[in-house]
Amino acid sequence: MIVKTDAIVLRGRKQGDTSKLATLYTRDFGKIDVIAKGAREQKSKFGGALEMFARSTVVLYKNHKPDTLSLLSNAETIEPNHGILRSLERMETATAIVELILRAMHDEEAHDELFDLLASTMQAIAQWEDRAARAVQFRFYLQFARLMGFEVDLGASQKLSSRALGLLRTIEQSTAEASAISETDYKQLAFFFQTYFAEHLPGVSARSMKSARVFDQL
Repeated sequence: MIVKTDAIVLRGRKQGDTSKLATLYTRDFGKIDVIAKGAREQKSKFGGALEMFARSTVVLYKNHKPDTLSLLSNAETIEPNHGILRSLERMETATAIVELILRAMHDEEAHDELFDLLASTMQAIAQWEDRAARAVQFRFYLQFARLMGFEVDLGASQKLSSRALGLLRTIEQSTAEASAISETDYKQLAFFFQTYFAEHLPGVSARSMKSARVFDQL
């Protein structure tokens, strides 16, 4: 069946000499794996539509058999989100969010509100200043938890200091006002969400949410 949908590129890797495998989070079908034949050729029809973090419109031959790739027929970029690649801080933030989606969401589990949240978050990381990226990340976490049905109680938490709770309340209202997050506050909030999601999501562990730290070593 040929279908058309909006998609955000979560990851990609080489396949053979000219093709590419990609994991997409789509509006209509949730998380799916596709193969794009010829995507790595110099004059590929896909252009930059399959680059990491890009939002694109895709046309594919949808395969309904379990654990089977769908064949990508065409893709056009809506938002390239190139700004994410301009700094390690932005890349680390975007990668942490993508890793959560990859771990937490089952294949072909569509969620319209989550798609919109992910799309707007990637666009914000790409367009805002570097110092705002961490606030955008934590605001995504707060909204993601609410959409998944286990909203974070910002009234009180034995695992967070009053300062950290106040920071999250500010972030919930406006990421711009909380754009300058110190390293100490960032580490405390990151650890809190790692353990919080590990408690509520079967596919997520505190260890799996640390993968983006590879950027610290570059």
